[in-house]
This record gives sequence, structure tokens and C-alpha cells, in this order.
Amino acid sequence: MTELSPELKSQTSAHTNHIGYKLRWFSVGPLVGLVLTLLALFALVTMYQTEHDGRVFTGVYVADIDLSQLAPAEAEAALAAAWASAPPAEVTLLDPRDGQ
Repeated sequence: MTELSPELKSQTSAHTNHIGYKLRWFSVGPLVGLVLTLLALFALVTMYQTEHDGRVFTGVYVADIDLSQLAPAEAEAALAAAWASAPPAEVTLLDPRDGQ
């Protein structure tokens, strides 16, 4: 096997180091983008939770009653008022095996 001359070795190692250097800088952009995306997602979730702290989340309905943005006590009062005027309903439970 033949040995590479010192001049050729230095050229080869310089070329290899140059590619590694370019590859490192090429990967910085996607990594920075990923970190910024994760930070933005974290901030968005935190802001949403802070906005709804102690409140019912947006879009929550029970029996056609909109409970969005109500405090738990307000939501309970709204449900109690709506069901206070409802007629009592009879519920019958049957065993599927014998029908009784």
C-alpha cells in the first residue's frame, strides 16, 4: 500500500475539515428554527391556560347551555337554574340479560 504524501494529506484533511465546518453551519438554521417553534408553542399554551385560569374553557356546552368563560360557581348556578325548571324525568334501567 502506498502512503499519501504530506502535502496530499494536509489537502485531504483541510478539505474534510472544511466540509465538517460547512455541515455544522448548515445544521444551525434548522436547529434554531426548531427551538424557536418549540418556544412559541410553549408560550401559546401558557397564554391559553393563563387566560382560562379559574374559568371554564371556551366551547364547553352542557345541555345547550354555554358555559364558556364562566367561573365554576357561575357555571354551577347556570346549570342549577336551567335544570330547576325542567320536569323530573323517570329513568328505567334494564338488565340486558333478562330484560328486568
